[in-house]
This record gives sequence, C-alpha cells and structure tokens, in this order.
Amino acid sequence: MNNYVAIALLDKNKVLMQLRDNKSNIYEPNKWNLPGGKCKIGESLDQAIRREFKEETGYVLKNPKKINTLFMSYEKGDYNWHIFTEEFDDKQEIRCYEGQKMEFLTLEELRKMDLARKNLEVLEFVFSSRF
Repeated sequence: MNNYVAIALLDKNKVLMQLRDNKSNIYEPNKWNLPGGKCKIGESLDQAIRREFKEETGYVLKNPKKINTLFMSYEKGDYNWHIFTEEFDDKQEIRCYEGQKMEFLTLEELRKMDLARKNLEVLEFVFSSRF
C-alpha cells in the first residue's frame, strides 16, 4: 500500500494550503489541499514530509510532528495519508513551486472553499486539538 504525507503548517489561527494545478490527470485538480505527496520506496515518513514540503515551498521544516493517519480509498488504489503539523517560524519565505498558489487561510475561510477530499475533516481535527 502506498503512503502519502501532508503537513498543516500553522501560523496562529491559519494553515498553509496549496491550490492544486488545474490539470485533469492529477488527483483533485483545482482544489485546495494540504501540501505534501507520495513517499518514495525506502523513505521514512519524516524524510518524505521534509522532502515534499521543501520541493513544493522551499521551506525547511524544523520539527514536524505526526498527528494522524487516515486510510484513503481512491480510484487508483488505496493508501495511507499521514498528517503532520508544525508551527510556521515566521522567518522563512514560502514559495509556490507546485500548484497554482500557496496561502495561509483560516478554518472559517476553508469551510467556504472547494477542498480536496478529507481536508476539512483533517483541518477540523488539527484546530480542535491545538486550542
């Protein structure tokens, strides 16, 4: 079974989200999603989240903490989605190397947006366990 990783990078009451590319050949095109991606063979979850996040944003994670794993069933196969969290250091610049844009958004804003599957469930868990 494949493993995927994602991170909720938190800045006060906001979380960094990625607007995915609008390409028909990708998972959940043109929807908001937590940054992350697929683990490579032989790669630990910690290595995968650090690599994926740096590739997509240029940001170097300091201490990502795994907070949850969700089983996901998708047309292309089943996988485990491992969710991490970390506080934004307010020093590094966030860039957008994948997707249309990256933006810090509140949970209230996200509830009104077109999110990729299970993202709202994950974000509600993240914010409820944080405060």
